Amino acid sequence: MGFLAQAIASICGCLLALMLALNLTLFREGYYLHQLQNSGCLSLIYENISEAEQTIARTAGLRETILDEIVSQEDVDVAVIRRADEIWHGSTTQPDTPYADLVTYLQDTITKESGQMWTEADTVRYQQVQTVCEDMWRTNAVPPMANILNFLMQYRQVAWILVFVLAVLFVACQWLQIVFQKHWRQIGETLAAIGISVACGTTLTCIAISLSGWKNWMPATDAAYDLYVGWFRGLAPVVAACGFGLAALVWLASLYPYRMALYHESRKKHLTTKEQQL
Repeated sequence: MGFLAQAIASICGCLLALMLALNLTLFREGYYLHQLQNSGCLSLIYENISEAEQTIARTAGLRETILDEIVSQEDVDVAVIRRADEIWHGSTTQPDTPYADLVTYLQDTITKESGQMWTEADTVRYQQVQTVCEDMWRTNAVPPMANILNFLMQYRQVAWILVFVLAVLFVACQWLQIVFQKHWRQIGETLAAIGISVACGTTLTCIAISLSGWKNWMPATDAAYDLYVGWFRGLAPVVAACGFGLAALVWLASLYPYRMALYHESRKKHLTTKEQQL
């Protein structure tokens, strides 16, 4: 039973390190937003929206740059980050668009430029432009890797439950060594072995992540590829930090049984020497 508890503790320690790393990286909103803001994705989204606006204006027979003042880079940043926050919290509402007053804007701008009042036909055309712009905004002003985020959100809550369960099992199986082992030295050796197993398992996990070919899971031509690489690259170092951190805690815990073993051995040796002298 002692060996079984030791094996379970080792496995739980490795899994606990992995789950902690996932919760600190891929399952954490702040980590994703940090990577998003440091990538060039927000600028690329703004460029795509600007190009789409010019295409819409040109198709509608308007001046190509007439919509350029509607949306700024800051508007795109706020909208994308807000939408990402909604995805992380499970919201399915449609994002607001900056084109709510587009018809009025076009009426005033074109009248000022041409010196002629708009007609009913112009208003209908402006409304069509507004509808197309709103659809374009909802399509483009979305967080990169939105499908991946929606997939991860299905397991985010379960991940924290697993962390709690694994932590309880990890500690309980180490505590059981006091019951199953007969001597303090055996308890210390078992705890040290658990720490070594967790460290080895963590090393193998990091190697497996590196050799998994995760960079090829998304096409290099994808606009969000740089964001994806920066986002996933942080997993292995955090797994290593969590795993070796847990191993270090177990090794520190093993020092107490070793100290008790040395104390009892020293005391026993002292009593034996005293009896021989008598």
